[in-house]
Amino acid sequence: MRKFLLLVAICLFDWGCQSNQYVTRDELRDLFAIAGMDSAVSNAGVDQAKLAAMVQEAMAAPNPDQRAAGALAAADAKTSKLADALAAIDRAMAICQINIANAGTTAYKCSRVVSNPAGAVAFRMDFTQGSLENTGRPMDLAIQGEGFFKVRTLEGGGFAYTRNGNFFINKVGDIVLGQGDGYALLPRITVPANTTEVTISQDGRVEVQTAGAASRKHVGQIALARFLNPDGLALLGGSLFIETNDSGPPREVNLRNGDSFVLQGILEGSNVDLGRERIRMKFLQNWREAVMKAVDASK
Repeated sequence: MRKFLLLVAICLFDWGCQSNQYVTRDELRDLFAIAGMDSAVSNAGVDQAKLAAMVQEAMAAPNPDQRAAGALAAADAKTSKLADALAAIDRAMAICQINIANAGTTAYKCSRVVSNPAGAVAFRMDFTQGSLENTGRPMDLAIQGEGFFKVRTLEGGGFAYTRNGNFFINKVGDIVLGQGDGYALLPRITVPANTTEVTISQDGRVEVQTAGAASRKHVGQIALARFLNPDGLALLGGSLFIETNDSGPPREVNLRNGDSFVLQGILEGSNVDLGRERIRMKFLQNWREAVMKAVDASK
């Protein structure tokens, strides 16, 4: 079986290299860096004496239940590592599917694999900026640079952070994320009912032109929050995140020093790389087929 699995790995590598979208060595390393997957496909290490005893129990036990339990125990001992491999591959495929499904979601952040200094690997959100898309809609806002909008929620301790700037003005004049009552932008900014135009500067200053007024009126200041370790944020749902001990507390972004800007009439797109995710999916599908063949070979 080891020869078979080695042949499968070589074939997968050869397939990746000859694909129209080339897979780099770094990308292959990322694909293999799924927790437990590097050794899970190996069926070595089964205690043959223990396995023989389980088989004997399945054959010679005095009642059907004991025989059935012995048979299942023998099957588990023989295939447990392969089952672990399938579970790991299925988890990785699910992550890829979620990323692909959200390729068109505003400010969606894909999951990526990272390793800590000890070598353990885990999934983390990738907070690199997505493409900026001009919508022309006055209440659509994008962040150029680091930072998050802060909004009020019913979950997550009452506050959440997002780079989704698809804002609206609700029935009482508050700027909110999403339609209806939505998630109110914090600090709260209220737009007068007779407003005819809303202008938001790059440093977050919100001004309105009201009917009959000779000049614009300042109604609020958008504030952005940043985190020392944004990878430590926890996903609340959609594009909303909440702080954790790993992320550290939020700190205000200085919008006047030019490192970050608020852009009106623009939304940040998803940062999903569809080509990369599809290559990952194909690789994992082939890998899963290889494991299933190994299961058949272990019978």
